[in-house]
Amino acid sequence: IPPVAIAIYIGAIGLLMISRLPTYSFKNISIARKYAKYLMLMAVLMAAALFTYLWATLVLFCVIYLLGLVRAFQLDRRAKKNTEG
Repeated sequence: IPPVAIAIYIGAIGLLMISRLPTYSFKNISIARKYAKYLMLMAVLMAAALFTYLWATLVLFCVIYLLGLVRAFQLDRRAKKNTEG
């Protein structure tokens, strides 16, 4: 991958991180005890994927982030429409 492409990619992600777009907040999420082991397993698998397939995993995380942005924007617009009318 050319260094210029990586720089543009990192810059775009950085701009998205400081933007005012609505995003999900995971502050109030609680995990039930029976699901904690699955969450730990998923975290270990994500860490293993980062070590094994670094760029593919990062791209996958970014695609998930972008899809989350689109969904959060849709929900935010819908919530604003419902409060206005």
